[in-house]
Amino acid sequence: MYFLDVGQGDATYFKTPNGDDILIDGGNNKYGKIIFNDLKKLGVDDIEEIISTHSDEDNVGG
Repeated sequence: MYFLDVGQGDATYFKTPNGDDILIDGGNNKYGKIIFNDLKKLGVDDIEEIISTHSDEDNVGG
């Protein structure tokens, strides 16, 4: 499990035991490229599930 800085909080990334990549709360739009680059550094090439805990801009834009 990794916590990625997205300004007002953290995005959470983890890989399940069966290999699915999951991202929770991706930050706002200005963090999209940052999250993308952070995930690439971790070897992530696709995301199977994206979860937003709520619809505020700082959770869903990135």
